Amino acid sequence: MKLNSKIHALKHYIRYAWNSKTKFKIHSPFVFKFITEVLECSNKGYDNKAKDLIAYYRSSHEKINFALNAGAGSQEIQKELYRPIQLVDKLGIPAKYGKILYALASNPEIHQVLELGTSIGTSTSYMSAAGNKPIVSIDANPDVIASTKRAFDSFYTDHQVEFVQAYFDDVLNEKINGGLRNTLIFIDGDHNKDAVLRYFNRCLQHTEAPCIIVFDDIYWSEEMTEAWRSICAHPAVHLSIDLYRIGIVFFREETLTKEHFKLWY
Repeated sequence: MKLNSKIHALKHYIRYAWNSKTKFKIHSPFVFKFITEVLECSNKGYDNKAKDLIAYYRSSHEKINFALNAGAGSQEIQKELYRPIQLVDKLGIPAKYGKILYALASNPEIHQVLELGTSIGTSTSYMSAAGNKPIVSIDANPDVIASTKRAFDSFYTDHQVEFVQAYFDDVLNEKINGGLRNTLIFIDGDHNKDAVLRYFNRCLQHTEAPCIIVFDDIYWSEEMTEAWRSICAHPAVHLSIDLYRIGIVFFREETLTKEHFKLWY
């Protein structure tokens, strides 16, 4: 992460730590339930597939050409070829937040998952551990898609993940035209304000309650924070939750008034 991005992230973390609330200061029944059933979830099986994936990468000597990556986040990669295990900490979502993806995907109202940004598959593994729900995971890097698919095929031959190698703009309309009702969407592919807002607005055209959209790295840069603020301010967004690393937007039939929560996690 560049110095100005580190300063930005630190500044906003201090604000987050100061302003975020615990469950004892939350009056919304839905958000209180979210805290107790998602943030405080004690399910021990949520990281089983992530552990399998990391074990596979640890034993594998293949290398991925990350110079083929698309999106602003690629500036974090300092050289072209890496073994995937070398980038688990840098590119993989931490288990703390993987648990949230698992819990959201486990929601009985969620029937399918759309992921924009496969990376090395750690977030995919958390969501696929939630049950036999179909997942479409898209990434522009052919090496990433091929390596992650090999990993999943090696330890879960019956997995329900469709790995798609493409630029988001080229296939997103095709993947969402059938509607996004009962869908969990995880956007983590291009840390660029215009791109994130473009993907959000495209999804919004097909969104029906219930639907959940999760945005990763909302304080990664000034642009990402501006995108998150624009999303929260959108007239169609009535319930948004800020967990510092990730931002979550819920589309619910019951939500009538506009509410935004910054929760300590």
